[in-house]
Amino acid sequence: KLVVNSSDLQILFTGTTAKTYTVLRAAQIAGPWTSIGTATVDSGGNASYTDASPLSGGAFYRVVYP
Repeated sequence: KLVVNSSDLQILFTGTTAKTYTVLRAAQIAGPWTSIGTATVDSGGNASYTDASPLSGGAFYRVVYP
């Protein structure tokens, strides 16, 4: 799930508890994909990452492990 705010974008996702996932972003779906950070899943299976500098023209996001 993506939550768009006035100055950032929050990515909410589920995963395996205690695992750290890498968040990737690209301007086009074919890439190139760039790692922009990581997020660790909590005990409830939820994680979030905030992109404080989203691309002005829009972007694609994906979350990968490892």
